[in-house]
Amino acid sequence: MSYEVISLSIMAILIIIIVILLIIKLSGRLVSFEDYWKRATWLGLLGQLDRSILIAEKTLQLKGISEKQNAMCLLLIGDMLYRKLEYLEAIRYFDQGLQTALQYDIFYTEVYKDIIQCYLITDNKNKAIELYNNLLARQDFDKNFKKLEKIKL
Repeated sequence: MSYEVISLSIMAILIIIIVILLIIKLSGRLVSFEDYWKRATWLGLLGQLDRSILIAEKTLQLKGISEKQNAMCLLLIGDMLYRKLEYLEAIRYFDQGLQTALQYDIFYTEVYKDIIQCYLITDNKNKAIELYNNLLARQDFDKNFKKLEKIKL
């Protein structure tokens, strides 16, 4: 066997293993916040936005989730709606989630870029600038917020 055939065989085996692990991860029973959160996030990454939203909405109904977890779910739903180009509905969830999230030391994620873009798309430039400045001020906590400087306001 040539090196190329062996290399392709190994890649095929790795892909099969990854697919099997994803199936196992996405088919397990949902019990805790983390289970629901991971499922909703994975579904979003796989482009299954409606299913991701559904799981995140179920997560919001769990007993005992914290305010911060609630905010995370609202921002996730907002981001899925943003990716579906449903900007006005996305803003509704973003606004609810940000009310709580901004009270905490939060780490940078690409979702914040999406929120700012969503505000700009829907002619909410003042809200975009306000959030942009709020998040840039958090660089002492997480240097990654500097990535937001690339956004054209």
